Amino acid sequence: MHVWRTDLGSTNPANDFAHISDVTPAGGSFSLTLQPNSVYSITTTTGQAKGTVTAPPRAPLALPYGDDFDSYPAGKMPRYLTDFQGGFETAPCGGGRTGGCVRQVVNRQPIAWPIGSSIRPATAIGDPDWANYRVDVDALLEQTGSVDLVGRLQLLNQFGSAASGYHFRITNGGTWTLFREDNGSNDTTLASGTRAFELNTFHRLSISLSGSTIEAFVDGTRVASVTDSTFRSGNVALLVSKWRNAQFDNFAVAAAGGGGTITTVDDSVQGTGTNQFNYQGSGWQHCTNCGADLFNGTNSWNNVTGQTVTVGFSGRQITFFGVRDPQHGIGAVSIDGGPETTIDFFAATRAGNVAMFTSAMLPAGTHTFRLRVTGTKNASSSNTFVVPDRVDILT
Repeated sequence: MHVWRTDLGSTNPANDFAHISDVTPAGGSFSLTLQPNSVYSITTTTGQAKGTVTAPPRAPLALPYGDDFDSYPAGKMPRYLTDFQGGFETAPCGGGRTGGCVRQVVNRQPIAWPIGSSIRPATAIGDPDWANYRVDVDALLEQTGSVDLVGRLQLLNQFGSAASGYHFRITNGGTWTLFREDNGSNDTTLASGTRAFELNTFHRLSISLSGSTIEAFVDGTRVASVTDSTFRSGNVALLVSKWRNAQFDNFAVAAAGGGGTITTVDDSVQGTGTNQFNYQGSGWQHCTNCGADLFNGTNSWNNVTGQTVTVGFSGRQITFFGVRDPQHGIGAVSIDGGPETTIDFFAATRAGNVAMFTSAMLPAGTHTFRLRVTGTKNASSSNTFVVPDRVDILT
């Protein structure tokens, strides 16, 4: 038996995990005199040695960064997310969407130990050195309440209530607020308004921070642009009101101010080349000057099961915008022939130019986005149309 000892009372590294003796059992037993303030390892194996490692140089977490949460089994904590309150775990997506999401699962006040915290359910990710960036995430509320997307996070007070940084908060009633919160939980409203944000429906939330300019977006439409220079850098956080269940998908962070270029392609740009909509099947119909809510006044539609449209592009990410309507159904989208994600084009009130899918960050190069007509629909819908409006390509 090989005996290794660490002397906890010594400051000499030579006394850490030191091979001090070998013991030969007799009659199936052995004895060993143990010293106080020590940790022992006893093993029949050989080849042990102290490890040596050189720490890599300090460097910020590289941008762009993204996660679609499809690669995890249910009930796991995604890479880099750090919970401060509540529980953010991977789970199958709701809202008629396939694939994986992150879900805040704690639905009651935890037992306080030792002193508890009054902060909302919160999880953080990123790097405190991140300064100028845009963060996007699909968010869904399962019950009445609100979700926050936070940029330039300074502090999450585990034993208090502060989540200092720039908050973009929206409620299920559609009331949104862009505000600054300090370390004492004091909030300063920078902008506010209303925007559709129904329960059990994914919406794309975004906040862009570039120097002193802070912008907020819902479903790709900018709702606020303000100037504030209180916080210059910080992490990203997701917050949910107590103790509500919410889901998040297609999380993405990209550098702002030189971190990439957005190319917008309207659905009316048709062809088989790069940055063109390639409609496949005789069921596709198109119109121009069809409404001020549509991007460029155009849209295309199809309800023939199995027919598709693809967009070939060169870039790192694509965001698909569609038209939601009481007659619209469910489509299936994919990247480069990979797993499909279903998206629901139904809404009780018609709305165009709605961000419905954002890919994870992709390797720089050529990719193909595909939308397929499934022929299925929400029970509340009267038809199965899928309706593209445009795509945004990040290069």
